[in-house]
Amino acid sequence: MSKAALKDIAERIVRTFVAVFGTAVVAGWTSVTDVATARALAWSGVIAGVTAVLGVITARIGNPDTASML
Repeated sequence: MSKAALKDIAERIVRTFVAVFGTAVVAGWTSVTDVATARALAWSGVIAGVTAVLGVITARIGNPDTASML
């Protein structure tokens, strides 16, 4: 796997984490508590982890210089 693919995967992980965490916080804005924020943070990490796994798999299947399947 190339450096370009790793950079692409890292960027996708960060974007996914920020998007999911931000959405979870905004969706629960009316009742954001420490527990709700921690839960949103945990789910964001899980989903970012799934994104990382998918990125590594697709970099091996598709173009080795990106995390794209095509």
